[in-house]
Amino acid sequence: MSVSNWLTKLFPPHSPSGRAGRGRSASTAKVTRRAPRPGLRLEALEERYLLSTLTVLNINDSGAGSLRADIAAAHSGDTIVFAP
Repeated sequence: MSVSNWLTKLFPPHSPSGRAGRGRSASTAKVTRRAPRPGLRLEALEERYLLSTLTVLNINDSGAGSLRADIAAAHSGDTIVFAP
């Protein structure tokens, strides 16, 4: 179901001809109004960080898994451990 179909089902369009519908004349039709719905809001949440554990895998001076690369990739609060 597309978003436009969903919105059309949620908020059906008004009849431009002014007909009351369902066999009633316009003079005897009961007008009912729904209570207004609250609008959609975007709420800002606090920042959340996921601390990482970086593992040094080799004794190379550079490249993936080296101590130098893990220090460069680390953020405040991350843990650096050494592989056995």
